[in-house]
Amino acid sequence: SNDEITKGDEYEVLVPWLGRGLLISTGDKWRSRRKMLTPTFHFSMLDEYIATMNRHAKICVDLLEDRVGKKVDMYPVVKMCALDIICETTMGKELDSQRQPNQPYVEAIVNLMRIGTEVGMKFYLWPPIMRYILGVQQEFDRFNIVAQKFTQTVISERTSGLLKGDVEANKRAFLDLLLEQKEKQNLSDEDIREEVDTFMFEGHDTTSAGLGWAVWCFSCHQEKKKNPSP
Repeated sequence: SNDEITKGDEYEVLVPWLGRGLLISTGDKWRSRRKMLTPTFHFSMLDEYIATMNRHAKICVDLLEDRVGKKVDMYPVVKMCALDIICETTMGKELDSQRQPNQPYVEAIVNLMRIGTEVGMKFYLWPPIMRYILGVQQEFDRFNIVAQKFTQTVISERTSGLLKGDVEANKRAFLDLLLEQKEKQNLSDEDIREEVDTFMFEGHDTTSAGLGWAVWCFSCHQEKKKNPSP
């Protein structure tokens, strides 16, 4: 919808991290960003990411082979896989969170999402003053510094790589497309950062939640998997 674009108050907790990017912005800013970003999701662009998706999915399967016959919480498993995929396709950066989940950036993203969910689920955390009193906002801010510093570093490295011609034409990330639009769209480094962080959030959260739920359903109803309805 081009009309129902203003998010509810529960999204405000994410603003220090995501800024007013496509997810949280509204009005003319949302429309201009939407118009600018739509071409980046053309099928020809998405096709370039298939190899990346397959490679990280294969890593996920290989890691699961070591846990055959054991109970596994699939949500964090698919979450790390989705995070690796979105990090490489969005920022052009190999994160390898599936094999190295204790990296500061990975822990920051996981905890930012945890706190965001916690605030949404606990009514007494809705007022910002309560989040400060209980130390929740300070914790959020601490992880946010780590996440944003990582993104800013990648933006700087990627900008340098584009200027030097080190980025292959068939391996462009979402960030590269934003950097190419920087002067034309009058984008600041902060504008680019908020869109990159927005897509890092949007690109793995709902995907991992959906995949985790699908796997849970398959595991609880294996007869449907073996004997699908006609």
